[in-house]
Amino acid sequence: HTFQFVNPPYQALVGNRPLVGKPIAEAMPELAGQPIFNLLDQVYQTGETYSASELLVQLDHRNEGQWELEKRYYNFIYQARRTAQGAVNGIFVFAYDVTPQVLARQQTAQQEARTSQLNEELAATNEELHAANEEINASNLELLTTQTELRYLNQELEARVADRTQALTVALEQTERRREQLRGQEQHLQQILGQVPAAVATLAGPEHRHTFFNDPYQRLVSHRAYLGLPVAEVLPEAVEQGFVALLDAVYATGQPHIGLETLVYLHNQAANQFERRYVDFMYQPLLTAEGQTHGILAFMLDVTDRVLNRRRAETAQAEALVAAERLATQRETFYRIFEQTPAMVGILRGAEHRLDYFNPAYQQLFPARLVQGRPIAELQPEAVAHGFVALLDRVYQTGETHVGYEQPLAVQQPDEQPPRLIYLDFTYQIFREENQPAGITVFAYDVTERVLARQASERQRTLLHKLFMEALAPLSILAGEELVFELVNPAYQTIFPGRPLLGRPLAEALPELAGTPLLDGPRQVYQTGETAVFQEIAFAPARPDAQPPEEQFFTFTYQARRDAAGHID
Repeated sequence: HTFQFVNPPYQALVGNRPLVGKPIAEAMPELAGQPIFNLLDQVYQTGETYSASELLVQLDHRNEGQWELEKRYYNFIYQARRTAQGAVNGIFVFAYDVTPQVLARQQTAQQEARTSQLNEELAATNEELHAANEEINASNLELLTTQTELRYLNQELEARVADRTQALTVALEQTERRREQLRGQEQHLQQILGQVPAAVATLAGPEHRHTFFNDPYQRLVSHRAYLGLPVAEVLPEAVEQGFVALLDAVYATGQPHIGLETLVYLHNQAANQFERRYVDFMYQPLLTAEGQTHGILAFMLDVTDRVLNRRRAETAQAEALVAAERLATQRETFYRIFEQTPAMVGILRGAEHRLDYFNPAYQQLFPARLVQGRPIAELQPEAVAHGFVALLDRVYQTGETHVGYEQPLAVQQPDEQPPRLIYLDFTYQIFREENQPAGITVFAYDVTERVLARQASERQRTLLHKLFMEALAPLSILAGEELVFELVNPAYQTIFPGRPLLGRPLAEALPELAGTPLLDGPRQVYQTGETAVFQEIAFAPARPDAQPPEEQFFTFTYQARRDAAGHID
């Protein structure tokens, strides 16, 4: 029975003693031997609401460690809190301090007993007290006043009970609304997890059965996951590689497991072979309110490209570093090599990245601006704005090489000319002296022409595709030896209405072409590369509505398409 929420009046019962996050037996040990713990166990086990009136509870209310506990009386309700499936996972506690009312009633009872005793004494000594009749009348008036006050007090108590009952009703309604909000939040969370680019799945029970997975997860496991099936059944290779054992450990201990750039071999059903992948992943236990593991959240990110790119970059950088170490005793010769390379080379020293060396290619990019011994942030303020200096800081602090591809940089120009946008491939590699970080080597290549050429090519490709699709003449592209329809414009599709063409081989999509030049012709063009034209060919395409085919005449031209190497594709 661990406190999850405590409002200020409840906290005031024990002063500033911490309650939230602690079991009640630990937070209020003085309740031992009183009925509170047994009542809570009873409600949690049976799920039945329990209420009591004017129950005596002894607590160290001021949290002063007193030996004699203060006595107070409470009206309270214990009501089971349930999960969406109806299982009890906690208890709502509503307590009302009625000590003043109980003490007042006890005092009234004492007063009534005293009054009865006085009446008996008065009856026995009536003659003796006859002379004091006026005093007795005054006492009776005082008793009448007390009774009136008690009646008002009872009315006030009844009003308070009604108010508390109304507050309890409101609290129960708020609880139900909160439950509905939690259901909506759960549905919203599943929608979010379904849209994240990482592979996400939830696994239930010790067998790790799938209860949810998103599309990236299905793609990662080659569409083999099914709701309700265990991981070991749908991904047997995960057992052999120890991933199911990791899931077992997380489920048993309740401790999460994180793996970074972990190698895994996954079976690709389409290719019928195992693929080598690298993943960042986390197995996070899902706990009940009692802290028991009931499932696991699996979060995986495919970082294969990042790992392979970094390793290639590290290999290249390592090779360059080995060459640099071999030529350390011939520093001037080494610099002469840099003087002749078209790549931009710079050497930065210290945490401020002071420019220690730069070759002519580097100088040409920043004419009349580079000065040895000055920080790069001062010499190249645009490097700060574009985040390059932040990258240098990270490489210097972590020692990890950074490789950038086609990064844009707006280089400031002299004479108030507008900045010139260039694109760079670059590597930041830390170098050490006496086993301590000494600085960073910069290797950069201006790839602006390559980037602009690719952007122009992409624009041209988009324009050609638009012209292709808007052409009035029927056009199509057949790819590979199987002559698979790769592109079909609307005019071509109208010749074969209702027939799926894209992604299908010519012979399969249009079987009526068998034995005609319209099938043999493109095959010959693919083999020879020579353009073929067939004039006024009679052709009766099949109709989807089971109507007799109607003979039509077409002129077909087949022309080979070649890749960048000149091969027919």
